[in-house]
Amino acid sequence: MSRVTPPLDNVIYLIALGVAMSLKKFTAAGAALALSLGLAACGSDDPAAEGDAAPTPISVYYTSPLAGYSIIQVADDQDLFPDDIDVSVEGGDSTVGVTLASSGRVQMYLNTAPMTENIAHGGAALAWAATWTEGMNTLFIGRNGVESLEDMKGRSLGIVQPGLTLSVIANDALIDAGLSQDDYKSVSLGTVPALAGAFAAGTVDGVVLDRITAQRLLSEVDGSVELFDYYDGTPFVGSGVSVNTDWLEENPEAATSFLEGLQAALDFMSENPEEAKKSISAMTGITDAAALDAAYQDFMDHSTDTLMPVSEEQMNASMRMLRNEGNDWATDEFGASVVIDPSYVEQALER
Repeated sequence: MSRVTPPLDNVIYLIALGVAMSLKKFTAAGAALALSLGLAACGSDDPAAEGDAAPTPISVYYTSPLAGYSIIQVADDQDLFPDDIDVSVEGGDSTVGVTLASSGRVQMYLNTAPMTENIAHGGAALAWAATWTEGMNTLFIGRNGVESLEDMKGRSLGIVQPGLTLSVIANDALIDAGLSQDDYKSVSLGTVPALAGAFAAGTVDGVVLDRITAQRLLSEVDGSVELFDYYDGTPFVGSGVSVNTDWLEENPEAATSFLEGLQAALDFMSENPEEAKKSISAMTGITDAAALDAAYQDFMDHSTDTLMPVSEEQMNASMRMLRNEGNDWATDEFGASVVIDPSYVEQALER
């Protein structure tokens, strides 16, 4: 009689099963032992076990729920990021964003100048990776007889809190108009909605707000006027993404893939306006159809067709703005040090 020798993997499985059965009773632990040894012998369908790398996780935080950052919502909603990365998105609170970016607990941080610059000066490994704007999409508006930036002398300026973007760029415009910070009173209000509410109520004379909110107030508040348009007036980074540079050194391909996904989102928004509006609504909370149309059009009017590296002109403008606040460390050389190599954007656009 011929003797059939079972394959080695079957032998190992049977041995494992025998070990399990030798227990007082065939417990769940015994079954697990048999199964695990059997799978180890027979192989696994898990791609990671066959040598395929798992997607690189990327945590993202956006600083404010504004349409200018909706690019990340679109990329997430439409699954536009390449398969080699696993992106998780949170955001909406600028204070939380600063904390997470400063501590290195997020790899990508969507924000506006000079937040990245300030955080990097504080010692964080953070630098600008890309932008999709050529300026700050904000307006300086006034009321109560204020008809020019010079008229803010002796008046009250509403801000969220000192050091945040809206207050810094407000001071920058007023200093350029010939005023000093002693010439007007800054009133901290804590949040953007509170800032808008104070302007509507007439308790402050001037504010800087995102274009959508500012235009709404201009249409609702009698005697209110636009004093300065930052998008046309100053080449700041209005919306962009910065990257943790320690992480970047270890994950250059993942960083490029992330930028590739953002470019795909820009393309998608241009070609699919109705779907893009759904993502804008999800991020901003805007539900009114006319307001959504305006928010979408505002994004398209003030965004570039392709991602761009942050330019020397943009960084020099940011450094000048910070020096106007009394920050002697804000040299053009420092500005150049907080921008990553433009080849990351170039490679993302080539894919």
